[in-house]
Amino acid sequence: MAAAVVGLALLTAAGCHRAEVPPPSASGRSLVVVIEGMKFTPSSIHVHPGDQIVFENHDLFPHTATAKGVFDSGPIPSGKSWTVIPPAGRTIPFACLYHPPMTGEIVVEP
Repeated sequence: MAAAVVGLALLTAAGCHRAEVPPPSASGRSLVVVIEGMKFTPSSIHVHPGDQIVFENHDLFPHTATAKGVFDSGPIPSGKSWTVIPPAGRTIPFACLYHPPMTGEIVVEP
C-alpha cells in the first residue's frame, strides 16, 4: 500500500497528465491519433465499441482533444498523451479548443 502511495506521489510530482487511463474492454484495441503540425493524424478514425484512442501530442505546445458534451482532454502538453474510450454508436466530431481549425472525427462502428 505504501509503495502505491509513493508511486502515485512520484507520478503527480513528475507532472504526469491524467494518470487515470481507462482500460480497454476485453475486445478493445488501442489506436493512436498523433497531434503534430497543427493537425490530428488521422483526422478521421473508425473504431469499435470498447476501443480506446490515445491522443499523442508531438507538437511543441499544448493542444486539446474536445468533443463538446462527450469528452474533453484538457490541455495535453507537448510530449504527453491522453486516452479516451468513446461512447458507442455514433460519429463524434472533435477539435482543439486552442486551435479551432484543428478538427477530426471518431466514427464508432456497431
